[in-house]
Order: sequence, then C-alpha cells, then structure tokens
Amino acid sequence: MIADSVKYNFSSGVVSTVTYGANKVTQIRVQVGDWEHASTLMSRLAAAGMQPAAWGPLCGTLCDQVAREVEEVLAVLAPQVLHAVLHAHSLLITAGFDT
Repeated sequence: MIADSVKYNFSSGVVSTVTYGANKVTQIRVQVGDWEHASTLMSRLAAAGMQPAAWGPLCGTLCDQVAREVEEVLAVLAPQVLHAVLHAHSLLITAGFDT
C-alpha cells in the first residue's frame, strides 16, 4: 500500500506517507458512511494540490458507496415508477389507445 502512495504522489513531486494516511482515513470514513468528515478531508487534500479520488483504493470505495446508495433509492422508487407506468398504460388501453 505504501508503494501505491509513493506512485500516487510521485507525479506531484511529493512522496509522503502523510498523504497516504490522509487518503486511507478518508477511505475508512467513506466506508462507514461518515460523508461529512470524508468530504472535509477530501477538500483539504484538494486544497493542498492533491486529488484524493485519483487514488485507486479511495476511488473504488467512493464508487462502491455511491452505487449502494443509488441502489437503495432505486429499490424504493422503482416499484412506484413501475406501478405508475402500468397504471398509465391501463388508462391508455381503457381510453381506446392500443399500444
């Protein structure tokens, strides 16, 4: 993992385990759903010229977490949307519009 930190920071000319540590803490905050502190850490890293989401492990964790949250919303909304579509379709059939 430290090798990832070195490769990640080498392009900016700063080889720092502090950056690795900050990214790792941010990743853990995202994993436990602590968006408030994770976004604060990412903002501070970005202000320091780093791009935390460019670090592979954090990027993957962000994508996984966002996918989980979107799936939760879709699980609630999809049945309602499907019901509305089927209802609209039945109204069209009843009104004589055969699709």
